[in-house]
Amino acid sequence: MNALIPSKRKIDKSITNRLASEGAVRKSNSWYIHTSETALIINLQKSHYCSKYYMNIGIFLDDTVVDLGAFLPEFKADIRLRLSGLVPEQSRYIFEEALDFDIVADDDNRILVVLKIVNDVLVPMLRIFATRRGVLGAYRNGTLSAALITKIGMQRLLATAGKQDAQSY
Repeated sequence: MNALIPSKRKIDKSITNRLASEGAVRKSNSWYIHTSETALIINLQKSHYCSKYYMNIGIFLDDTVVDLGAFLPEFKADIRLRLSGLVPEQSRYIFEEALDFDIVADDDNRILVVLKIVNDVLVPMLRIFATRRGVLGAYRNGTLSAALITKIGMQRLLATAGKQDAQSY
């Protein structure tokens, strides 16, 4: 089990360095990005059953959370999803394998795979999720079809839709 700690630390550091350029602040196993319209959290969650990790994304639409710049846990987000659900199917297995430390693999290869997905999938989605219109667009085009959206989160999203529709006339 101790053999995975250096690998995980290297991945953490690589993700931290990449997300810092997007304005992310690291707290524990999470990275937070606060914009004027949303608060985003990227969380690295360890499985309870094995040495596998998952990258979760949380989107807060609550004005209070956004205005305060609060560092709330991912499970309290209005919208929650796994990054692997956004990864193209042909790359998903390789990405999930890179975060599974029960599988013996070269640290540099793990980092390359994770950073490729962070650069190609996560960062573009974070840029979309930075605005409520972007989140609404992702909902409407099916990007968030596998996401868990709370009842209040859906109300906030629909309020955004109402404002957007009213502005289009």
